[in-house]
Amino acid sequence: MIGWFGLTLCWSVGAAEPEAPAGEALTGPRLVHWTEIKIKNHVVPKYPRKARNQDLEGDCKVRLIIDERGKTTSVEIITCPPEFAEVSTQAAMDTDFFPMKVEGVPVKAAFVLTYKFRLGDAPSPAPSQPLAPPPPDGLFVELKFPELSCSQLAQVPYPEQARAAGVESACRVMLYLNAQGEVIFTEALDCGEPFLSAVRAPTQPFICAPVVQDGEAIPVIAEYTFNFWLQ
Repeated sequence: MIGWFGLTLCWSVGAAEPEAPAGEALTGPRLVHWTEIKIKNHVVPKYPRKARNQDLEGDCKVRLIIDERGKTTSVEIITCPPEFAEVSTQAAMDTDFFPMKVEGVPVKAAFVLTYKFRLGDAPSPAPSQPLAPPPPDGLFVELKFPELSCSQLAQVPYPEQARAAGVESACRVMLYLNAQGEVIFTEALDCGEPFLSAVRAPTQPFICAPVVQDGEAIPVIAEYTFNFWLQ
């Protein structure tokens, strides 16, 4: 389980930055609450094997700074058992965010997250997953999703790991539909794990009426965004 929440200092990792000119010395990152930040690609820290073998649990409170692109540039450990400090720091550095904007302008931002390590959420090591297959070959006509006549067959489940962590996402994908209107492939455009795996689950999210062109049903592609928002 990974959650979020920050200010004391003992461990720090950051990307090197040039020293700011004197006129910019007082210009620091904007302090925000983590709920104001949207996560693009959430990296979950691995439960340390040593901690799991010793039945250790704990919470790691960290302070992050992200740049105008949403990239993590600095991580400070506020409070954290030493067994979890390294994996929490690395996960925070590897997580990507959508830029924080003020009046439409991207700015640097600082906020606090808490990673929660609970033994009930520590799965056994799993075999590596095969790479996702490439998009299917063939000619697909690109349409806007509203141009299709689709019915929802199943609700894409909210990843439990992300729900427990309080993580939200707008998962933008390209849907490949065959001539029968069935989704046969989902290509990630702007969507990270674990949300991408959720939308790629075997369950068909939609069934669409066949698109007919010159009297013949044709395969199509359409961009779609799956919104994962906590209520």
